[in-house]
Amino acid sequence: MPCALWTPTAETELEEIVFFIAVEGGRPVTAERIAREIHDRATSYANNPELGHRHPDFPANWRYFLHKRWLILYQPHEQGIEVLRVVDATRDLPHVIDT
Repeated sequence: MPCALWTPTAETELEEIVFFIAVEGGRPVTAERIAREIHDRATSYANNPELGHRHPDFPANWRYFLHKRWLILYQPHEQGIEVLRVVDATRDLPHVIDT
């Protein structure tokens, strides 16, 4: 069964987003819902990895999908996808990828 594997970087980025929404924004229920939605969407893309979009600023084998204001960057692999990054779509993407 296809799965979504998460890199430590992607896990940390999602945790930071959830923390910000829950603690800084005072919306813990919303934070939990967004985390669940992102994980569910990643699993969905693991079943159909080629559905993701390509971006000219990303490496050729990377794809992404958008969830609300976040880009979830991944690369397909034999077992599904590997989630590489979770970034705010309003950020300077070439800079984000270089860091």
